[in-house]
Amino acid sequence: MKRFLSLFFVLCLVVSLAACHAGHDHGDETQTPTQTQKLNYLDGNVSQDSVDEFLTLLTQAQSAGQFAGLSTERANWYNVTPTEVSASSDYTIFKESTSCASLVLIDGALYELCPSFGGYGFVNATLCDVDGNGTKDLLVASSSGSGVHTATVSLFNATTHTSTEVYRTTETDLFVLAATTTEGGVGMYVCAAKIEIKNNNPAQLSYAATRLLGTVAIQNGQAVFQPMK
Repeated sequence: MKRFLSLFFVLCLVVSLAACHAGHDHGDETQTPTQTQKLNYLDGNVSQDSVDEFLTLLTQAQSAGQFAGLSTERANWYNVTPTEVSASSDYTIFKESTSCASLVLIDGALYELCPSFGGYGFVNATLCDVDGNGTKDLLVASSSGSGVHTATVSLFNATTHTSTEVYRTTETDLFVLAATTTEGGVGMYVCAAKIEIKNNNPAQLSYAATRLLGTVAIQNGQAVFQPMK
């Protein structure tokens, strides 16, 4: 019963998510089995804060043979760190507007965060601790794919600096959400999403939830997708 109430709460949150945040309304509509529901879009964070420092590190990394081919033009890079990530960690996420390459800065070093070629790259992220060692990891929604558009949820382990796929689909775009459950814990949820590019800049995304697809549970130090039943 408690699990049902938790999921019901999150479903309500998905439907009303944008109404609880400062966003903008595109006036789009989507057909559901019972009604035509107006979509409200949330704007992802985007700025050029700390881009100069990031480019210094990127140039150094390229000199060492990493991230070959990525642009070092300042105008192409953006800080897209979600508020919930920057508020509770020192991680900073940067995204390139032409290739959609997405890198995360952790403890002075850069790491590839998620797949990006042919898609939106990074969409959004939330924090978790997958291995219980007290270091916050990143649950990430992204998309890639030239020809077949594929949306992915992955877990970036901030200790091992490796990324593991948790869920993928070719049927819809995705974003991830953390919310307090009725048991007082924090649940991680995967939502289907409709995504729009703003100002012809793939680093500037807006997204709207269309439905709840499932949850992400931590089992034996791994993130496991559990679909809605």
